[in-house]
Amino acid sequence: MTRQEQIDDIMDWFEFERASEMMLAVNFGWYYKDHPEGCIPTLRKHCRDLLKSAVKRNQLVATGGFEADAREGMLSLSFAPEEMTIEDVAEDYNAVL
Repeated sequence: MTRQEQIDDIMDWFEFERASEMMLAVNFGWYYKDHPEGCIPTLRKHCRDLLKSAVKRNQLVATGGFEADAREGMLSLSFAPEEMTIEDVAEDYNAVL
């Protein structure tokens, strides 16, 4: 499967409606070229651009709560407006202990 076919499959199967509903429910705001946040065509354009950028760079690219990853021969798209790993706070955590 070519990278373009992978992008097309993700765009066909990703649940943009769920991402939009979540964005609107929690008032998750971002601005994208004169389109309101949560607008499905806007989300689709944003994500297609993100996927293309990840493929071009062969790396993970994230913005606006969306993450496209083109590492290790696979391509993925996810929506996670809030994320934390223990490595993010490891120094502060150890200082408190």
